[in-house]
Amino acid sequence: MAKAILYDESKCTACRACYVACKQWNVLSAAENKKLGTYYNALTLGGTTWNLIDFIEKDDPDRFRWHFITQRCMHCGDPSCAKVCAAGAISKDEETGFVLIDNDKCLGCKNCHYACPFWEGVPRFREEISESEKEWMDEGNEVPGKRVAGTMFKCRGCIDRVQNGLEPACVTTCPPDALQFGDRAEMLAVADARVALLKERGEAKAQIYNPEGVGGTGVIYVLTDDPEVYGLPADPKVSTADMVTKWLTGLITAGILTIVPFWMVFKAAEAEGKGGE
Repeated sequence: MAKAILYDESKCTACRACYVACKQWNVLSAAENKKLGTYYNALTLGGTTWNLIDFIEKDDPDRFRWHFITQRCMHCGDPSCAKVCAAGAISKDEETGFVLIDNDKCLGCKNCHYACPFWEGVPRFREEISESEKEWMDEGNEVPGKRVAGTMFKCRGCIDRVQNGLEPACVTTCPPDALQFGDRAEMLAVADARVALLKERGEAKAQIYNPEGVGGTGVIYVLTDDPEVYGLPADPKVSTADMVTKWLTGLITAGILTIVPFWMVFKAAEAEGKGGE
């Protein structure tokens, strides 16, 4: 039966314990960041950052408030990343519904990154494996999944834990129970009840985020405002190989348009040079 992680924004305190737990369980090295006056441990998802908490300030007419959101792979029911993967390296686990990358097959082409409608493309490229990870593995320790340089990485749903009867590391460590885990149908029922309670408490915009345009998601959100406030698309759709092809065509066209003026100047200078001979 398909599983799901439920994230309740109304309970989240942005303690970032989930961020640390993800790093620890998956043996992921710290991301190098500049001090920009933020509360962030990492500014964006990356090859070694599969989960982070985003801080969003909103000045409502009646009050100033913080919104928090966990950014991670949404584990779509109909994943765009799998549809456009050139190597067939991305698949859904039949038992849990988690979307997984086989790094032994991955070419690092980044099609999955550009096709993903969430968080500016969830799968991220890793050029190399960190020394700390290499040292850990050289000592005979295992790491969840494979570590192959030049490939794409993202949240794996802690599938190794789940297959052994445990919850994902992020869920286990969440102090206010803003993260829950279980059968997907059960998590949707919990979300429904929570939204009803929030509306009774005056949260008029309380809602479930489980977009059907991507076949529903394995990470379900309870939000207290519109999806766009959190950087989420209101109605994401499944990307296709055609869409990625169009993107690449646009990129190539832009490159050509950039080069043509320089080529024309070069040809004009060449013609002028020959005329003066």
